[in-house]
Amino acid sequence: MKTANLQKLPARLIASDDRIKKKDISRTRHGITLLKTGAKLLHYLEQNPVGKLYMEADLYFTPDGRKYIPDLSFCFRDNYIRNDERDILIGIPDLIMEIISPTSYIEDTTNKFDQYASFGVKEYWLVAPHQRQITVYTLENRQYAIYQMAGDNGSVRSKLISDFVMELNPVFEL
Repeated sequence: MKTANLQKLPARLIASDDRIKKKDISRTRHGITLLKTGAKLLHYLEQNPVGKLYMEADLYFTPDGRKYIPDLSFCFRDNYIRNDERDILIGIPDLIMEIISPTSYIEDTTNKFDQYASFGVKEYWLVAPHQRQITVYTLENRQYAIYQMAGDNGSVRSKLISDFVMELNPVFEL
């Protein structure tokens, strides 16, 4: 029976088999949730072509060089983000969705939360597959306020994108 060569594995994977399984499950849940939320919004946009959806795109809100990679970004047709010669996106999306994982929780709920508000992102969705919950925030006076929150069998709707509703149960099924 062969065993894995531990010297070839990244250090974060060597710690324990249990941690490897948790990390893999978390990545799987994050990826599946990202694909499902993106597919729901993309399907809506195919029927109602009001804007563009970007998935995990390098995004620069300001020319200072700080890069952000939101899971999903949406821009209305009249607010398309400019794509410069380096094949990056520059501008302010109208809506951002972040899929929260245990490793991104602090970044998504504090750092990005405050920064996206200061940049003027009008709607911010925090999708938490581990809690089976989505919270929709809208920008009011350069700060986010909860617009809607739902879990398990509920649904949430966008304030910005008229008639866009996301049922939670199909999104969180693995």
